[in-house]
Amino acid sequence: MKSLLSLLLIFITTFSLWAQEFEREFGDVLLGDLKMVTSEKYPDASAVVLFDRGESVFVKSDESHLRKQYSGFYNRETVDTRYAKVSMDYVIRFTRTRRILILDEEGEDYKKIKIPLFRNDFIQEHLISIEATTYSNKEDVLLSWDMDDKEFKEKQIDQQQIERTYTCPRAKAGRIVEYRYVIESPFMERLPDWSFQDRVPTIYSEYQVSMIPFYEYVFLAQGLDKFDVERTEKQDIDRSWGNATEVFGKNIEEGGQFQDIKYTYGMRDIPAFEDEAYITSINDYRVKMDFQLARENFPHGGSRQIMTTWPELSKEMLADPKFGKYLKNAQKLAKKKYDFVKLFSGTDALTRAEKVIYRVRKDFSWNGEFEKRSTMSAKDFMEKRKGNSAELNLFLLACLKEAGVKAKPVLISTRNHGRFKTEYPFEHLFNNVIIHVDTEDPFLADATSRQLAFDLIPSQCLNDKGFVVNPEEVSWIPLDADTIAHTIHDITIRPDVATSSAQVSASISSLDYAAFHKKQLYENDTAKIKQEICSSLTEVNRIKTSNYDRIDRPYSIGFEGKLALRKDQETFELDPFIGLAMTENLLQQKYRDYPVDLVYAKANDYRVRVEVPQGYEVATLPETYSIDNSLASISLSAVQEGSVVEITGSYSFKKAVYESKEYAKLRAYMNKVVEHFNRPLVLVPAQN
Repeated sequence: MKSLLSLLLIFITTFSLWAQEFEREFGDVLLGDLKMVTSEKYPDASAVVLFDRGESVFVKSDESHLRKQYSGFYNRETVDTRYAKVSMDYVIRFTRTRRILILDEEGEDYKKIKIPLFRNDFIQEHLISIEATTYSNKEDVLLSWDMDDKEFKEKQIDQQQIERTYTCPRAKAGRIVEYRYVIESPFMERLPDWSFQDRVPTIYSEYQVSMIPFYEYVFLAQGLDKFDVERTEKQDIDRSWGNATEVFGKNIEEGGQFQDIKYTYGMRDIPAFEDEAYITSINDYRVKMDFQLARENFPHGGSRQIMTTWPELSKEMLADPKFGKYLKNAQKLAKKKYDFVKLFSGTDALTRAEKVIYRVRKDFSWNGEFEKRSTMSAKDFMEKRKGNSAELNLFLLACLKEAGVKAKPVLISTRNHGRFKTEYPFEHLFNNVIIHVDTEDPFLADATSRQLAFDLIPSQCLNDKGFVVNPEEVSWIPLDADTIAHTIHDITIRPDVATSSAQVSASISSLDYAAFHKKQLYENDTAKIKQEICSSLTEVNRIKTSNYDRIDRPYSIGFEGKLALRKDQETFELDPFIGLAMTENLLQQKYRDYPVDLVYAKANDYRVRVEVPQGYEVATLPETYSIDNSLASISLSAVQEGSVVEITGSYSFKKAVYESKEYAKLRAYMNKVVEHFNRPLVLVPAQN
């Protein structure tokens, strides 16, 4: 962690000549740019980022496009005017310029420009301008097409963020797309972060930030040891605040002068972030910089510390009207809604907690939004009977307290939101709240899903650790599943050589997180089940599910259909696991520098019964294989009694998260599963 206002940086002057070729101003595209980068240099790339440049500067509010947002803002009771004035005097203007060469059809995804914009109840970020052009080479003549900036799509990401999407015209393989957009933001605490790495190679990436003395930031650089370009420059232009006039070298009236300090960070020849299998979020591992506002310095003296401590963060959350005060109001309303003595009586706290959790889940529903604060009053939530995760879980916490169960809120970051480091007490690193229930056997609770046991939290929440909101003690709760998600497959196959097909009947039964995953994925929709599970069958005659709404019993999917036999003269082949076992190892890289995150430990059992048709026999039974250690277990065996072949197999990955040093072994075990569970069963004419 480094302070941007006190750090002395050294400019590394060793530039790549190749990077310099492309690092030019917006619109300065040459015909040679379309020829210099070839698929031979990047044989596996669908596109190449020629350069990507970001720039953040602080501009006066009255000189920005956001000035109308501030009219009357000081009069709001919610704004502390002691601290607001300096924040209201400036906004952040962020400019991004990007040039990309598309190499194949897959790379055409880069014709889309996705721009996130943040908002709160009072103010919001604005897209000030956007320009985009597509360039092509036709018989050594540079052609170009400009984008219409009035054509875009907009979607809501969550209650605080929208995303605008623009499309570069006529973009396809062999062409360059270039765009530049400008955003103005009133959120000083959200100085734009910067990612140097993309899913395709990047020749040069640079971020410039011009700091002013009223704000101090800290930054965390991830995935790198040093920058290729790193320099600090004091700008020559004098800027002023207030009504400052210089007389004989001194400022009179109310105001002062200052100069920007520009920091530049650059990297060249950044490889693509390729291996994305079994990770929480790409943002947890790719090369990037994150910024956090640490202190505000007031022009008239004094400052406000923004970067807090964990105990202070707990106090702030409990004093927050949308967190701690919401919780207090929810407790009062919970007393009126439920007869806690009658409904939630129990001899022990665990029994009472179980009853409360199931009742709240039954009476209220989730709107699909993860939040760490409420967006409505507790009274409105009670009336609507639907809300975000914070509204639901803080109400659940209120009910648990009223039932005499010890419990505390836990701030977490969901899997797609990324991990955080405990060294940095930054509130924005969290996006959700769950509950730690302190019974004799403590557990984590959540009210957003009705498809999990009372002592399980959704798999989206299984992400490293959570922060217990408790001003008296700093503590962390591991967010991992201590059970193995089990799935059992029963398969019966009756081959018919006359039709080169086989009748198949199968059932899949899942428990705990395995059941939760299938319920979320398929939503009990037979069309989705047919597409995903029965894809290896040529015909599906029947699909039936059971226990979709039950959490105390396995979720079961049963189906019947036809499987094609592969024929070679009088020999027939079939897949005894009908595509339900692991068919591909997603761990393709030889090495990996970050963990393999399976979300939770997994186990799959298979019982296969093949009825060998009359006049045929099995050429060779599946090879017996067995391995069992602390990382994984694999077993496969087969026996034949009369005309029936019974195959028993299982494989289990015993850890939710494997460290990078365990990667090679895990990859080898997955290769063994693919190898042994995808060998065909061969039927040949019987030898009389």
